[in-house]
Amino acid sequence: MPPQRIIAQYLNINHSTVTRAYKGCEEKGLIKGIIGKGTFVSSTAGIPEEILSHSSNSFIDMGLTLPLYVAMFQKADRLLADQYTYTGLKSLAKLLGIILVPVASDSKGIDLKDLERSCRRESPKGIYLISDYHNPTGVALSMEKRERIRELIKKQHFQGA
Repeated sequence: MPPQRIIAQYLNINHSTVTRAYKGCEEKGLIKGIIGKGTFVSSTAGIPEEILSHSSNSFIDMGLTLPLYVAMFQKADRLLADQYTYTGLKSLAKLLGIILVPVASDSKGIDLKDLERSCRRESPKGIYLISDYHNPTGVALSMEKRERIRELIKKQHFQGA
């Protein structure tokens, strides 16, 4: 994150105001300051405690999910993703030469009609979805929408489905 003084100057506010905001974020576990190195966004920022404390093996470490998923695809493969998808996916897809195809969304998540159209039009190899706590929108997909997407995935024979 930018240094506190730079943020204060940019926003034209008192440095102590930014310091209090940083301290509040650190207390909530959103950021971590390391003396001499800077302030960094926590890798667990925004992840609910019940997920972080879950002891089941059904959860893959959040830091590994994306590379494992994207490793299933080759250069020039098409991957459908919400138009407001996770920026880490965009960066990794660009690095690996994966073609991300944006799918429209609204306040309730990915648009099913556009998803179906994109499947027919693009012949994708897969779809990247964030069903809960979508980053960056925070949307959670309804159970009905999840079921319809599950049926579409089965019909399309996506990898990992």
